[in-house]
Amino acid sequence: TVLKDATAPEITVNYPENSDKFISQDDITVEFTAEDKNNDDLASGIMQVLYSEKNDISTAKTANYDAQKNTYTFDVTKEFNGSYYVWAKDNCGNVSNATIIKVVVDKANPEITKFEFDKSSDSVADQVLRFLTFGIFSNGNVDVIVTAKDEAPSSDFKSINISYAVIDDEDNSVEKNATCEASNLISVEENTVSAKFTITEEDFSKMTALKAVAVDNSGRNSKDSYPKVTEDKTVVVSTDADDKTDIQIITKLMATIDDIKLESNNENNIKYDNATDVYFANDEIKLSASLSEKDDHPGFYSVSVEAL
Repeated sequence: TVLKDATAPEITVNYPENSDKFISQDDITVEFTAEDKNNDDLASGIMQVLYSEKNDISTAKTANYDAQKNTYTFDVTKEFNGSYYVWAKDNCGNVSNATIIKVVVDKANPEITKFEFDKSSDSVADQVLRFLTFGIFSNGNVDVIVTAKDEAPSSDFKSINISYAVIDDEDNSVEKNATCEASNLISVEENTVSAKFTITEEDFSKMTALKAVAVDNSGRNSKDSYPKVTEDKTVVVSTDADDKTDIQIITKLMATIDDIKLESNNENNIKYDNATDVYFANDEIKLSASLSEKDDHPGFYSVSVEAL
């Protein structure tokens, strides 16, 4: 008896269920079944199942067969971002069309690589932004730009998140959070993105810490990362919570008035009353003050004189 089998086998992917693009942070085992049928239910049977990273059956390897489950498998144990091609071949030499399984195995954690602080676009023109070793000084809304990288092969970014502590009116520390989702991330270069967050002057003035975390699509997180201002006033990334720079408006008195002088063309025009500690003048006078900065002072923004 001669049986004719001219029908190619069919492949069904069991795992991963989403073979259009499956993302994992660990090794995976791809599992599938292969069936050989023809119109008369006369089939020569599966001879082998082959798989390759290329759409070229001549480069293919033979998949593992589990007779008890009647399934075929192969393992992806390396970092990978691409497609696997799978063919089934029956005993009459019929070969199925390639089944394509798209896989990303991303074993590397993303990394926060840069913090940048800039004057917010809605801030006043004379806003001050200074970087100091003990804190970052601003008198307006601040844009925080966080840059992150995910080494290839990358599963791409899901989000960049920031959190910061704010001291409320009752002196309690309140944590606030903000998230920049993938659709709003800005591509910097391959596998590198940035996110921009605007922090209000009110929040910035009460902040005691800022932390950023990047999350990729495999579910891996970067280390908790903090901005740190170096001695040369450069902002770098620190992953040590004890080695970071506070982010806050400087509210302490960091400068002193050493000496105040009143001058007039005629010294007799100025009289001082010891009892009331008040100067009296009957003509135009000139006032001068000597100011000195303490260590790491943010710099003088303005000096004002108020008439009482």
